[in-house]
Amino acid sequence: MIPLPTPHAAYLVFYDGNCGFCSRSIRILHSLDQQDRIHFAPLGGETATLHGVVSDFNADTAIVIQLSDHRKFEKSAAALQCLRALGGIPSCVASLLSFIPVRLRDRFYDLIARHRHRLFSPDHICDIPDSRLQKKLLP
Repeated sequence: MIPLPTPHAAYLVFYDGNCGFCSRSIRILHSLDQQDRIHFAPLGGETATLHGVVSDFNADTAIVIQLSDHRKFEKSAAALQCLRALGGIPSCVASLLSFIPVRLRDRFYDLIARHRHRLFSPDHICDIPDSRLQKKLLP
């Protein structure tokens, strides 16, 4: 049985589970998510299948699902949704970045995605997450 996000979770972030940069990004998001509104699952995992993300599987693309209405966000829009979920200053930054045209934001996203394996080694994947993060990691 696949565990479901906790009731106060608002977003589900699907990420490349084999990428050191993505794993590091998840840890940073988790550390900033004081209200535990964001849960995480690897692309291609059981939770992704449950939410119909498998048909969209592309390891270069982060996908965020807003759980209240099941809206799906990809690439730079997914990153902005994560910032909005954090509230405070990150949410303000997301509002400012949303004025940049999507095509330009996504080009920058694609540039980072293409080179993400060089930014952090896969060793970051093997770090054991703290117990609070373990509760937010879905299969």
